[in-house]
Amino acid sequence: RADRPVGQPRRESIWARDLVLIKLLISNPLRRRNLAYLTWREDNTGELYQRVDKSWWIRIPKSRFKNRHGAAGEQIYDCQVHPSAWRDIERYLFIFRPTLLREATDLVFLTKSSHGVKEHRPWAELSSRVHQLTAKYLPRCSGARAHAFRHIVATSILKADGGDYKTAALVLNDRIQTVEKHYAGIRSSDGADRMAKLLEGPFSRM
Repeated sequence: RADRPVGQPRRESIWARDLVLIKLLISNPLRRRNLAYLTWREDNTGELYQRVDKSWWIRIPKSRFKNRHGAAGEQIYDCQVHPSAWRDIERYLFIFRPTLLREATDLVFLTKSSHGVKEHRPWAELSSRVHQLTAKYLPRCSGARAHAFRHIVATSILKADGGDYKTAALVLNDRIQTVEKHYAGIRSSDGADRMAKLLEGPFSRM
């Protein structure tokens, strides 16, 4: 946020776009394709939309998910974006996104023209951009791609006090069984650590 290139319109628009991208990856850790194809429309009929209370939400049809025949096919994805991102979303959509427009499109994330192509296309290099940003701004990080945020968020939920598989599954839009399968090692390790603290007295006498 502090690296905002004030006075450089083009770079500032890209900065605003990237900030929203990272905020959404943290708040709603969707797969790369869902973010690249994410839509917004002025009449509020896009996948990213604002409710009457000014809150921002993401609503994506089941057919747009990779696991549409699994967990995604069981319920509609309609989730609120964390309030910490609302102001950034509004600034990007209403102030900076118009400066990146070359022609009408409902894609949220706009990129520069490639090889003279005028029409806007889904952001193919989205994950590569995330890799660049994380390498630049995260200490001791060589770069992480978009999908890594799904693991980071799920792990953070499971390691938090009161965190559970159901919450992680809802955030990832996946089945509880799938999350349990992929993150069982985290909870098992935490269980061992917790046991060591609870039984510190008996263990010290062994």
